[in-house]
Amino acid sequence: MSHSLSRSHYLLMLLLAVILLAATSCKPSAEAPKFDTDYQVVIMTNGQVLIGKIDALNTEYPVLREVYAVTVVSDPSDPKKSTNMLVSRSREAHQPAFTVLQGRNILLIEPITKGSRMAELIEQEKNNAAQQPK
Repeated sequence: MSHSLSRSHYLLMLLLAVILLAATSCKPSAEAPKFDTDYQVVIMTNGQVLIGKIDALNTEYPVLREVYAVTVVSDPSDPKKSTNMLVSRSREAHQPAFTVLQGRNILLIEPITKGSRMAELIEQEKNNAAQQPK
């Protein structure tokens, strides 16, 4: 009896070892999340907020296209008041068509819902940029 008990104990330990080995060798899916919205907000670990169309999310260097930055603008008449402003990065002197991000510096990514206040601000900025002389 004790001989069969030790044999079943041995088989049980072997089975647990195989299960543990299989569980630790499983890797998470390399598939990137899919966004069904036109734009996403990307918050970087340094607090910078960028908005755009994210691409190559499953790489170390995701790409953000049609990039907008959220900047804080102080009210000159009252320095304690400030507002957030959305500015197209294509208006900058070097007019970047896209921005390459370091994936490890991305804190979070969220979709921007159509019809939301942020989606409206993007449309306003696109219209403003289209009216500006190049």
